Amino acid sequence: MKRVLFILFNLFVISSFSQNNTPPIPFEVFFGSNRTNAQLSLNKNIKGKFNFANLTVAAADYENTLSENEVIMMNTINYQFHKNINFGAGLRYHYKKGLIPNLSMSFTYFNPTWTFILSPCFEFLPKRDIEFVGIIEFKPKLSDKIRLYTRLQGLYNHNLTDNLHDRSYANFRLGLKINRIAFGGASNIDYYGPKKLYKDNYGVFFKIDI
Repeated sequence: MKRVLFILFNLFVISSFSQNNTPPIPFEVFFGSNRTNAQLSLNKNIKGKFNFANLTVAAADYENTLSENEVIMMNTINYQFHKNINFGAGLRYHYKKGLIPNLSMSFTYFNPTWTFILSPCFEFLPKRDIEFVGIIEFKPKLSDKIRLYTRLQGLYNHNLTDNLHDRSYANFRLGLKINRIAFGGASNIDYYGPKKLYKDNYGVFFKIDI
């Protein structure tokens, strides 16, 4: 676990000090009943309608069992076809699969209260997979500085080569957002592999927009 969090901490520091003209960089830590999860994302304009996006996620149990550690780093170059539609090509690192080239689309909508993201992705190697990621955030204003913070984030990945389930999850967050900081209760429900090995995790989260 220390090794995984050290990697994320370094990425967090580098991103915070090197991205001067970017949107806020969300960093979240989830302390659960079975393991710790962390997530860092950034988005930087390259030129015109092109931007670079990175999402790094990690998980480790409290005994640092190597077989339970997870690290996934997703890097994508996006072209903004429309204010709500992006086309992307990228390369991700997966802790079990290695390097994975992919093509993706994303449909997005943002306002102070609502966030909607839907992103289908086609992976070429090591096998052909199709993946769908969806995020819904609801952040109604409670006072001048405080908002309710809720998030539902889901993923489904299907192995097209063997026609088998590969990975899916549903993550829930419920708490408060005060300026750039959000915190509250959280749960992650994960399913792995063709047999849909079930893992759950319940606890608290802390999120900050740098």
